[in-house]
Amino acid sequence: MNKDNNCEVLRAIKKPKIGIFQKRLNRFAAEVCMDGKTIKAFLPNTGRLEELLTPETRVILEKRREGGKTQFDMLLIETLAYPTRNPIWVNLDSRLPPKLLAKAIEKGLISEFEGTRRILYEPAYSGGRFDLLLETERGRTFIETKSVNLVDSAGTARFPDAITTRGTKHIRALIEKLGEGVSACIAFIVTRRDALAFSPFAERDSEFAQALCSAKQAGVRVAAYHFDSGTAFSYLGEIPVELPAKPFPGFWPSLD
Repeated sequence: MNKDNNCEVLRAIKKPKIGIFQKRLNRFAAEVCMDGKTIKAFLPNTGRLEELLTPETRVILEKRREGGKTQFDMLLIETLAYPTRNPIWVNLDSRLPPKLLAKAIEKGLISEFEGTRRILYEPAYSGGRFDLLLETERGRTFIETKSVNLVDSAGTARFPDAITTRGTKHIRALIEKLGEGVSACIAFIVTRRDALAFSPFAERDSEFAQALCSAKQAGVRVAAYHFDSGTAFSYLGEIPVELPAKPFPGFWPSLD
């Protein structure tokens, strides 16, 4: 794949609409004011998101392209950047990270994966599916991505914000894959430009944090790839992964 110096990797939202978030209705739905009307929008993220989903906050929506009971997806939300408190957009769409990482790899922006010949989505394994399979000059690499949009009061990105038995299962499956003579990577896709580093949120899911440490010790690549969110997404580079988990100092912005 050819090296591409353009860090924009994906123009994900082609027809954005501005709305004002009102409240979360359930795991997958939100109430939003848009064009003077109150609508129900699809929220493609099951995380708690309590530090982001603040009433009267600006959001970006787009008309759904996959049908469903709602007409619009709520895809971005505005928050205060760490530590400047300037407004920034943060991604809400947990479906997006595999595509973001794949596009960055295709553009040659991630040196670890240079020489990738083919990228396959949702490769199967005995217990389910991973997000990506790379076929490279050095062999095959299975990748599981995790969407990260939480930053703590020290500027460290955190995942998960709720217990994720599925996420822990994926980590253990990646460790097992190493025994088959392939490479494995868990990729935290941090989609807010103010993050300085990544560390697991052990206070929310200690089992996940412990499994992540075990994976690194076993030889799984643990990496955090940093993107700027907006109607177009840009790759900013890797940020440090801090293991074992750092103590959580509090939310940014504060929930008080």
